[in-house]
Amino acid sequence: MRPNEAKHVQTILASLPSEAMNPCLNIGSSTAHFRTVEQPHVDLLVFRPLRERGVRILNIDMKEEEGVDLVGDVLDLAFQEQLRALHPRLVMCCNLLEHLVDPGAFADACASIVEPEGLLLVTGPYSYPYHLDPIDTLYRPAPDEIRRLFPDFTCLQEAVVSDSTYLDDLLSQHTLPELIRLLTRHVLSFPYLLLADFERFKARYHRYFWLFRPYSSTVVLLRRPAYG
Repeated sequence: MRPNEAKHVQTILASLPSEAMNPCLNIGSSTAHFRTVEQPHVDLLVFRPLRERGVRILNIDMKEEEGVDLVGDVLDLAFQEQLRALHPRLVMCCNLLEHLVDPGAFADACASIVEPEGLLLVTGPYSYPYHLDPIDTLYRPAPDEIRRLFPDFTCLQEAVVSDSTYLDDLLSQHTLPELIRLLTRHVLSFPYLLLADFERFKARYHRYFWLFRPYSSTVVLLRRPAYG
């Protein structure tokens, strides 16, 4: 989750009553290390304020790691039933759809999990480079495409949120000598990766198309109908 995306999500959640979000299922949560160390703004802006308001957050992922509360495949019917039994008032699916072979089937599963009249928050890259985790289908939906994945839901809020550029990230993360070494390494490895590992090649060099143009993310908040 990009920093501006996290800020936008924070604003959305701050406008909602705590009881309307409790409990919250964070599907595709990854690990505690990812949320607090690799992307500390995610916990700081999104999850810590929820915890401080007394919202119970359950982190859902397919890998059994520290910080994952429930391990399972959301496409598995038995696991869906286990999640429905928690009566989630808010289901969050953030930056996950582009890593799925069938986002429609996953959307159907998420729609079935959230409580009637409950909330579903979906985010994903809109203008963003190729990134493996472990795959990237380059699915970059606009808000209306997200809405079409959940035809029975009511859209409460939607936005495309602009963020920094790849150059901004490089300058914020590296000193000048480090940046020179990094760019030199990328130049020297260009022909090798192009021939030896095209997936890694795309993952490394596609981001240079965003050297001067900003990344952006789609954020959509939906409500499940009372029935159906």
